[in-house]
Amino acid sequence: MSRRRRVLVIECIPQSQKFNEGKMLRHFLDLIFENDRDRVAYYRVKGKSQLVNYIEQKKDISRYGFVHLSAHGKPELGALELPRGYLYPGDLREGCFKGRVLTLSACKTGRKEFVAEMIEHTGADAVVAPRDDVWFSTAALWFSNFYYLVLENGYEPKRACRRVNLMLHGQVRGGFKFYGRRDVQSIVDGRNGGGTFAR
Repeated sequence: MSRRRRVLVIECIPQSQKFNEGKMLRHFLDLIFENDRDRVAYYRVKGKSQLVNYIEQKKDISRYGFVHLSAHGKPELGALELPRGYLYPGDLREGCFKGRVLTLSACKTGRKEFVAEMIEHTGADAVVAPRDDVWFSTAALWFSNFYYLVLENGYEPKRACRRVNLMLHGQVRGGFKFYGRRDVQSIVDGRNGGGTFAR
């Protein structure tokens, strides 16, 4: 099976919290793909260093076209809030998500500046994330629909994002947004003095 039709869900929400979006999403996706469980993998990290090490070692990331990080967002810091630390785009290995779509369920991580830095540093082809605050249940519902359209029905990620937003309009909050490399090029140009993305 093509890696473009697989998703790796990395849970970065502390187990001590009542709800974990990544775990909910995994259960939804297991129901959708019950006859093809190889499409979805789930990995829980206990802190920032474990996530960074996991990505550094490229464990099984190369098998997946989508990497989903379930975490809390700290937009004022330009970071993800993980157990035992904040994760900034520069903390990740350069190019670690090259050729993949990175999906984030963390609040307010769909802001253009953060996404531009994440795409520039990690090499992701695109990022899908909420621009506003989002509940765990909302994120799990939204991304279940998104992955169903992409993995099962062959939608391109940008089209799937638009479709889910239309389907769930008024039902969910979060302002989920798709950003490809071209969508954030002007921010990167400004930071690099007119340069382009690092390859």
